[in-house]
Amino acid sequence: MVAVVRKFGVVVAAAALVAAAVTPVRADTGWHEVGLPFFWPKTGINTITAAGAGNVWFAGYQGSLPIFAPELSTIIWTSGNPVVRRWTGSGWKEYPLNGYSGTGEVNDVSAGTETWITSNASSGPYVARFDGTAFARVTAPSDVEQLRTVHTGPAGTWLTAWRRDHAGEGLYRWRDGAFVAETLPAGLSGLTALVQTGPSEAWLGATRQQAGGGSVATTLHWTGGAWTEVPTPTASKVLRTLAAGGPGDIWAAAADLVARWAPVESLLHWNGTAWSPVALPGGGFVPRDVVVDGTGRAWLGGTDGTTGVLYRRDGDTWTKQTIPLPSGAKRLDLYRFAAIPGTTTLWAEGTRDDTPVVMTTG
Repeated sequence: MVAVVRKFGVVVAAAALVAAAVTPVRADTGWHEVGLPFFWPKTGINTITAAGAGNVWFAGYQGSLPIFAPELSTIIWTSGNPVVRRWTGSGWKEYPLNGYSGTGEVNDVSAGTETWITSNASSGPYVARFDGTAFARVTAPSDVEQLRTVHTGPAGTWLTAWRRDHAGEGLYRWRDGAFVAETLPAGLSGLTALVQTGPSEAWLGATRQQAGGGSVATTLHWTGGAWTEVPTPTASKVLRTLAAGGPGDIWAAAADLVARWAPVESLLHWNGTAWSPVALPGGGFVPRDVVVDGTGRAWLGGTDGTTGVLYRRDGDTWTKQTIPLPSGAKRLDLYRFAAIPGTTTLWAEGTRDDTPVVMTTG
């Protein structure tokens, strides 16, 4: 690993956004659809993660039902039943969710040397670790009302969550068989994205409430001790995605909404010393996620309104790849991307004609 940067301060954006240089479209991208197993009607995918060629996971829900709410004069859809599936290299496999009761979706899955999931079941917050044959429930923090995200990697396993009694948001680290609350700087919310670059280094995306009103995206840096805030040169409200090629090579996608379908509004890069803005490609491209493959190359994924589009970072230039429509599809929207560690293989989840789809270059 590259040596960790030791000193941090307030980052002042000295670089101005300029028009992004884009090279012509690359053909023959190798992307293809991976057929999904049978699901009940009203199915959705929330996220996708990849830890190996036979260790790709997606999470979501199935069987959501409509309920009429007279007081609102509208239909409210239930959260349905939890879904988490693993790609073994030849097909999708389902595993028991031990200790799960009620209904609810799996809102997040993270895979590395371990695999963890979170769900806000109707019976309460559910967090579980995969033991090779099933997901074994572990005790969620006692002050948590709603789980948000889970992140596992070389620096351990971390949760972000809403606390009970309007106590705000919290970050929790798995230590000695329990989740322990981390101390963060005051005045922060929007804890979602987290990326780890080593046993003692991680970055966390957050939102800083400003004294004069409003909010702006910021980052927190951890090197084994206290979390240190490192402000970002963006006017967007949240950092929805963090991706890393190494300690001195961090990418951050900022937006005004956490939702995976919302467009990325600004892209940032950490070079080991400071955050700098990176111009987004134009031409009708709607970016939604940034990912770094196993060679350290950054990719920006999204749609052009009809099909999926990827931009590969080559130096200071974006190289465009158009992802072919799956057979028979009229529209392809891709939301989240994942990379197989140590390889150039990418995976993505989204919708084809408003039904869930998973695609890969592998």
